[in-house]
Amino acid sequence: MTTTKQLTQVEFHGDTLWATEIDGVIYVAVKVICDRLGIAWQKQLERIKRDIILAEGVTMMGVPSPGGVQETTLLRLDLVNGWLFGIEEGRVKDDETRNRVLIYKRECYRVLFEHFFGATAATRHPHDTNTLPAPHDAFLRGEPWAVSWMNSAVQVSSRIERMSGRAAAADYLRACGVPFLDRAPSAPRRSIDPSLDGPACLRRLLDAACRGSDLTVRGGLLDLFDGALAEHHPEIHQVLAASGVKTYRQDEELGVAIANRHPFLSNIFRDTPWAFDHARALMRLPGARRIGPLSFLRHSSRATFLSVGVIEDQPSEVPFLATA
Repeated sequence: MTTTKQLTQVEFHGDTLWATEIDGVIYVAVKVICDRLGIAWQKQLERIKRDIILAEGVTMMGVPSPGGVQETTLLRLDLVNGWLFGIEEGRVKDDETRNRVLIYKRECYRVLFEHFFGATAATRHPHDTNTLPAPHDAFLRGEPWAVSWMNSAVQVSSRIERMSGRAAAADYLRACGVPFLDRAPSAPRRSIDPSLDGPACLRRLLDAACRGSDLTVRGGLLDLFDGALAEHHPEIHQVLAASGVKTYRQDEELGVAIANRHPFLSNIFRDTPWAFDHARALMRLPGARRIGPLSFLRHSSRATFLSVGVIEDQPSEVPFLATA
């Protein structure tokens, strides 16, 4: 259903952000942010809709214009940082644009929050237990809006950690004003033969830099899956293939093919439990299949197929929230 309301203008470092309140919830227009950052709006919209958590916070609003009512896509305020942190500034070649992406990640949520709710302790250091952020206080009181806000922050931080690591998730929580502990309490784990630990093997691969590039395997695959930086896709496909990895469609399912034998992968897994047979560990992951042989530039090998979901949803510890 499309609501018709007026958007509120919020000044932000020379830019104009547009937001509105619907039934007590703040929503932000995201296309104007994409336009200002020079990123393709349609690709970002597809990424938002494909992400289960972000898609929950999307609504449409009719905005009066000289040409009639125009539909505008809005994203719930508490999810805006989660979307912004999915934009990899390291892939932006223009220094000015890269700096602006960082400014949006650091300050956009805080500026919008303060505009609608006033300056609060949310701008203070998250570890200052004497002045906990106002939303956190409301969460402890069980106020529904704050419970929803906190749940969203936790879910989004988990997704960010899977895609970009623990430091990026911590930055996101700080930007949202969520207090957390730097380390989660350790939990007992069932003993497992390291050479058969598929998730750990896959994380090792995803976090490795591609051959001849600063781009990680994870970053390259997510750029391709999300449709971001489309003009760089041919280059990304090439550096991934040179690293023994390629996107592949198996029985109408999009996923990733990882070479079972490849000199670059041998280098990645050197001195690890998977040095001699990483494919054996990867085959223990959900839905893994043997395929091929396939061509990886100058090398040919049988491969292990993994679905997009396995790549995106690797288990990881969520930064532990400080609730007292």
